[in-house]
Amino acid sequence: MDTSQAVESFRGLVLRHRGRTGLTQRELAIRMGAGRRTVQDWEAGVKYPSAERLQALIVVLLAAGGLTAGHEREEVAELWAAVLREAPRMRTPFDEVWFTRLLADHTAPLQTPVPAGHVSPAASGRSAAESRAVEPTFRFAPRGARREDWGEAPDVLGFVNRAEELTTFRRWILEERCRLVAVLGMGGIGKTTLAARFAQDLAPTFERLYWRSLRDALPTGDWLGGAISFLSDQQVVPPESEAARLAVLLQLLRDRPSLLVLDNFDTLVEPHQREGRYRDGYAGYGRLLQAIGEGRHGGCLLVTSRESPPDLDILGGAIRTLQLGGLGVAEGQVLLADKQLSGSKDEWADLIARYGGNGLALKVVGESIRQVFSGDVGAFLDESGSGTVFGGIRRLLAEQIERSSALEQEVLRVLAAERQPVTLAELLAALGPRAGRGTLLEAVAALRRRSLVERAETTGRTAFTLQSVVLEYVTNRLVEEVADEIARGQPVRLVDQPLIKAQAKDYVRNTQERLIGEPILQHLEMESGHGATEQRLLALLDGWRYRPEAEQGYGPGNVVNLLRLARGDLRSVDLTHLALRQAYLAEVEAQDASLAGAHLSEAVLAESFNYPISVALSSDGTSLVAGTAAGEVWLWRVADRRPQLAIQAHTGPVYAVTVSADLQLLASGGLDGKVRLWEVPGGRLLATLHGHIG
Repeated sequence: MDTSQAVESFRGLVLRHRGRTGLTQRELAIRMGAGRRTVQDWEAGVKYPSAERLQALIVVLLAAGGLTAGHEREEVAELWAAVLREAPRMRTPFDEVWFTRLLADHTAPLQTPVPAGHVSPAASGRSAAESRAVEPTFRFAPRGARREDWGEAPDVLGFVNRAEELTTFRRWILEERCRLVAVLGMGGIGKTTLAARFAQDLAPTFERLYWRSLRDALPTGDWLGGAISFLSDQQVVPPESEAARLAVLLQLLRDRPSLLVLDNFDTLVEPHQREGRYRDGYAGYGRLLQAIGEGRHGGCLLVTSRESPPDLDILGGAIRTLQLGGLGVAEGQVLLADKQLSGSKDEWADLIARYGGNGLALKVVGESIRQVFSGDVGAFLDESGSGTVFGGIRRLLAEQIERSSALEQEVLRVLAAERQPVTLAELLAALGPRAGRGTLLEAVAALRRRSLVERAETTGRTAFTLQSVVLEYVTNRLVEEVADEIARGQPVRLVDQPLIKAQAKDYVRNTQERLIGEPILQHLEMESGHGATEQRLLALLDGWRYRPEAEQGYGPGNVVNLLRLARGDLRSVDLTHLALRQAYLAEVEAQDASLAGAHLSEAVLAESFNYPISVALSSDGTSLVAGTAAGEVWLWRVADRRPQLAIQAHTGPVYAVTVSADLQLLASGGLDGKVRLWEVPGGRLLATLHGHIG
């Protein structure tokens, strides 16, 4: 460098190189696994990166086009020299070997784009011309044209360097052009975080990135529809059939190489089966894996799962599986560096081994060691007993939750029932007057510090969710607590929060029913039998009847949902004078049930209609007619609740309705002073009678 020229500051260099990428501070920070404040401080000149952070910055700049082609080495050396010159604690020299390897990894796929599954003409026995004729075109997006949808992906702040695994991933996808990669390992081992870090690093080499969690068993067709819409920039309308959607997705992957991520794939597999098989209704994901793994395209599907997807080992094509092991001693120490723990080399090795290198378990126990044993690893090992990894995690979670405040435990229960990321505003609404914004922020921060809650970016908003192992534990604990409340006839959780949300997406509600509602009923029936369980639920409804809505809370709605699951219907159930919140009443047989004086809110009915004021039953009991407060008249067939007629009959409330014995005529009288006669089933107005003023 010519010393006669002005030396540019690190602050100026970062601004210049980030400007070339077109990335915002937040986007640059996300790709580095840092917070936006980190980049802000660098560009303000108030802080400087460590050697590790500086390497992460260089990786992102190189991948995103922030360095000048052909001059990458000089510009990186200039960046490193600026930090050495300006940062008082920076002493690490520039690693030429590391950068040479990095440069080779990043430039190879861009300079020589090769279709997925590429085989050289010599190896395949075909001429180069024949190869070009049958192989798909591998096309990279113009700079600035890439798009990413991270769905429920967690942030990777504090990611521990799994260098060997990341190198393996890069080789599989960038060199070997694998189309399907599965990351397998026990809960809490770090599969999702590793996938998020890898996806972040590799995103610039794909035109699209699409991440979705399957924790709540998203139906195959729904996932395919979302992927098609995103990959096509909402230009392609997903076909009706699942097979047609899969064909469209494969074509999009040929035209637009994309990285797809399916997290928590194990939720689709039937539990407790010797031979793995998909749960009913989810075999489509098996066909998806086969089509992507064996197809010809430039995309890649990354799957994380606690167990291998059924039939994965017999699929052909470019498929790889990584069995993720635990962290080593050095990595474990880095993971727990912020806990400021102390211990000998042997004590650290014992601690890491005792929890199998499980990242979640180590973070949870690390906080316990810091709080209870003043950071002394040896003292903790002396006092604690040994146990299996899974048993150890559950015991640790129980200890941490018991030490949490009442508000913190409420937050955990809300997140467990919601089953999907929840924003701070949504948490405030769910907790109501029990929490202010300041106290809730403190509670969430404390839970994140103890690794019980993690942050997720969803649709541009910061939201919070539970790590899968924590979600499983808190859900099971919630089920046990609610079952015990019902058995004792002293409801608390039932009143405070909805366990099954009627207005949630169908697949989320179905998951709530399967993992919360049905297990509650199983607990009760194991204790006292089916008949006694139903009587206990009906007794709870009687106890709430006529009480103020605030005192009933979500209780009646929760019990109605449990009754629906237990009985399969709500026939003859007395629901009078109850506050029914989040009750799912669609597609439920409810003959002879009474809703007189009941207040329904956030509920789902078979058909949406305004508040009924008048009702009448046909003489043969086959049809029901209702007049609403908005002047509508509805006619239903009782047997299957199918609407036979819906008309805007009056300008005001309808106070009287009746239907003829032969179901050919319907009469309605309204506050507008008119009586009208209608033809059934066509709804044609036959006559209007005047003579009343109301």
